[in-house]
Amino acid sequence: KLTGLLCAGLCVLAAANLFFSYRGDVERALDPTPTPAQEIGAWAAQNGYELVYGAQSTTAPYVALSTDGALTAGAWFGEPYRILEYINPADVYTEADNNHAVYLVLPWETDAAQKLASEAGATLTPVFEEASYTIYTSDKQLMHP
Repeated sequence: KLTGLLCAGLCVLAAANLFFSYRGDVERALDPTPTPAQEIGAWAAQNGYELVYGAQSTTAPYVALSTDGALTAGAWFGEPYRILEYINPADVYTEADNNHAVYLVLPWETDAAQKLASEAGATLTPVFEEASYTIYTSDKQLMHP
């Protein structure tokens, strides 16, 4: 009897864990309203871009993932444009790649992104803007290890 009660209790705990851990993700997956990442990805792919550069933990991978392979993520970690070579693809940071890339900058990254671009002699041109992010193009490759 004790073993059966213990198993039943563990099953209830496991079910509760699944419900509370993944309920929000399942609801978002079933919601037909596009997420911001899907909107950005669709816009970039429709406008001929192939790469999206942005923060590793908050933007670029989510945008690229939402396009089902149409975009490749090149992500920075910490400060804008600084890549971690061991976690990102290494072959998407050339000048030729920059011609097909957009930079997705969040509001709290804007000052640093503009400053670093200016120091590199690059011009960031906004091509799409919304309250929660700005998408830029750059006349020079800014991503570096």
